[in-house]
Amino acid sequence: MITTLDTSKIDAKHKNLPYRGDLEQFVDDVALLKPKAKFALDNDCVATDYLVNPTTNQYDRKDVIYRVKVFEGGEQIGALMVYEEYRQGKKVPTYGVESFRISKCRGRSDTTTSMHKKVAIRNAKKLMVARNNDELADQIGNMVRDRVKQLEGGTNNAVVWGTDQGEIALAYAVAAYHARLNGSGTITLPANDATLIKNIKHSDDNVSKYLEAKTLADGIRNKRGYAVQAYLDGSYAIVTLATNEVTKYAHFEDIPPLIAEKLAMFKVINQNECYSHLGVKVLEHAYYIVDGETRTES
Repeated sequence: MITTLDTSKIDAKHKNLPYRGDLEQFVDDVALLKPKAKFALDNDCVATDYLVNPTTNQYDRKDVIYRVKVFEGGEQIGALMVYEEYRQGKKVPTYGVESFRISKCRGRSDTTTSMHKKVAIRNAKKLMVARNNDELADQIGNMVRDRVKQLEGGTNNAVVWGTDQGEIALAYAVAAYHARLNGSGTITLPANDATLIKNIKHSDDNVSKYLEAKTLADGIRNKRGYAVQAYLDGSYAIVTLATNEVTKYAHFEDIPPLIAEKLAMFKVINQNECYSHLGVKVLEHAYYIVDGETRTES
């Protein structure tokens, strides 16, 4: 193979595995047509083939590289694969092209395959195209928005189901009844009544998490803050939610300080831990970062 592969993400024990079929040549052919693309291997690119041993007439297990991932501008735009599939009753080698631009109803929804390498190469050239700025902004922004809203909904449910809803409804109705008889417009419910809250300490923890998540979700709804996608090559794409504009940064050091100093803190913060003064890591490489200067949480 003449194409340079990034093997930094694949285990050492897999680096010298053979390639299935003529995957190496397939990658070289596509690389000639896509000079801006970069190619990489990780553990997802390893498969196990079972081949008949002519001596023992038993199946021998053999690990192979069957897939090479393709990147452009730090974003994975697809992958190239070699399969063996049954076509018209015969098992034949096929070439696979994976791309987010493919959407099928049958088989792998994001992959198209062909027995003919030239057809597969044409598919790769046509379908492996990086997102333009508008597409990228929508993809990152929607991913982060949806995850933050899910966190708000999940913490909301935890608060609700940590209370005895029937007892609270009854307590409210009785207190409101007496308030109206007395001409009062407000009522008071007890804060430490175990009949209303099943576990007060646990409920307090849930409410605290809900308030943090709600603050972040309110920021999303008000189009404040930033949606951040970190790529495996160390680059970043940052969407300003107020304008839906995306900016790419080749290195972490290039990111504006007000965003970078918050983003750096998520190296020691777990996924889905919400902090109203920072943001939240919604996926391993995706974040919602609040705007404004970093302030110390009191």
